[in-house]
Amino acid sequence: LPTLEDSFPEANPVLLKEADLILHKWDPSFLDLQPILQVFGCNRPQRFLFFQFQSDLLNKQINEVMGATINQITNRDMASFKVIWPSTNAEKEAIAEALSDADALIESLDQLVAKKRQIKQGAMQELLTGKRRLSGFSGEWVLKRLGEIANIKTGARNNQDKVEDGAYPFFVR
Repeated sequence: LPTLEDSFPEANPVLLKEADLILHKWDPSFLDLQPILQVFGCNRPQRFLFFQFQSDLLNKQINEVMGATINQITNRDMASFKVIWPSTNAEKEAIAEALSDADALIESLDQLVAKKRQIKQGAMQELLTGKRRLSGFSGEWVLKRLGEIANIKTGARNNQDKVEDGAYPFFVR
């Protein structure tokens, strides 16, 4: 989770205190009008509340309150929302810890996928240009026009570039 200093380096620490819950106002130009909750240096019970704001139960209530033309949630609306709340801090802490661990795992997997995509992109650059060859293959690559290897078809009224004997169908819109 972000720290106060990471998110707002110029913020006055008197205005925002450690473990404050901040509900951001959303930009109505976005299609997704869900509020974003940030928790700065929060303790485990507050992380539990953070995850509650990501739950279907709370998001359904938020969507029901938001009007079709005026998208706002008042303090009164916020106070009326219902959440399911464990009776002990220990259970809230355990749930928050488990969900935080899941978020950390997802983040690390996202980073791994991004790294693998970069590796694939590099491999494509080398393999598809002939710079690097797979073992067991040799011979020169030749430069060909797309029309020589693909069957290019255009719309019915635009037939001047139509080729019937290509090896692969190719459609131009």
